[in-house]
Amino acid sequence: MFEPPRDAGDDVLEVGPRRHWPRWVPAVAAFAVAGAVMALLVGRDGGQHRAAPRPTDSARGQPVTRSIGGAANEALAVSGHYLYRFFSGALYRSDITDPLDPVPAGVTSVGGFDLTLQGVEFGLVLDPAHRQLFVISLNAAPATIVRIDLDTMAEAGRLVWPTAVAAAAVLDGHLFLAATNSVVDIPPGGTDSRPIPALLGQYSDLSADLARHRLVLFGREGKAMRVVTYRPADGRSTRAAAPFAKGWLAVAGDAIWAGGYANSGAVLARLDPSTLKPVAFSALTPQLGPGAIPVASGGRDVWVRSGSGGDGLWCVDGRTGDSLQYWQYEGAVASEVGAAYVATSSGPLPLRLGSCAG
Repeated sequence: MFEPPRDAGDDVLEVGPRRHWPRWVPAVAAFAVAGAVMALLVGRDGGQHRAAPRPTDSARGQPVTRSIGGAANEALAVSGHYLYRFFSGALYRSDITDPLDPVPAGVTSVGGFDLTLQGVEFGLVLDPAHRQLFVISLNAAPATIVRIDLDTMAEAGRLVWPTAVAAAAVLDGHLFLAATNSVVDIPPGGTDSRPIPALLGQYSDLSADLARHRLVLFGREGKAMRVVTYRPADGRSTRAAAPFAKGWLAVAGDAIWAGGYANSGAVLARLDPSTLKPVAFSALTPQLGPGAIPVASGGRDVWVRSGSGGDGLWCVDGRTGDSLQYWQYEGAVASEVGAAYVATSSGPLPLRLGSCAG
């Protein structure tokens, strides 16, 4: 279960006059300078990338986004007025409705993570409906999960799970982890955390299908690769053969997309929500080389990278699979309707959305 947070004075870095410079001032100053540099770059780019407009939708629980290139210990999430950034052991919150003021509205030190572990990455899972955010270490055992109160930006509890976690998502206030050989259900408050008996397997990804109040999972069950849905409310599940051997999922609105590596090259397929079988394929796949990697989902569209590497980033229509816009940036992506950000060496960069809805 979640342990109570330590002394809040150790975790929450207050803003205000003090006799000595607090330890977070350099981080905030660096964030401000990065924001200013970003603004100059945006202006120099001829308007191709500018501050995103005020979002028109709030995310109700975004999945962890995958970083392809860039800093492995950096993660982004966006909801409503705020962009959240985890970087080098600190969580930053910035008001995206005021792009001229890049100074974070809140800075929280998140301790207890080993930032030097080989292969470890970090993700953010937002749950605005229940006013919480989770910072999660990925791909290293044990996994550490820290819960943050969105109203105070203070640590509200933490859990150490003994095995590695590949992905996580929030559904109806519960945090679900794709852990080694199982899926773990952590109910609100973190009590009675347990593996789900109906989901014993090696799942590489899971997403929340909010429209249908269920989870969608991709992974290995026994010797078979499957796409699986699971409704926590009644325990009902559906299974179908996966369209490739290695892949990931993205749910945008009520559309479910699976992307991955097949013998013939990249596959990016929209799945029937009932049968989980492919009903449409994206015309973008010839440009994605050996594999298609969905790295994030927005309110309507899906963000995809090439399995051959590189800094290419595509926004794909969540209904048709058409490529809507293209950028060349590495790093984690966070998006909702009307806003999208990508992690860069200069800090989070807002992407100018045109035909891409986010």
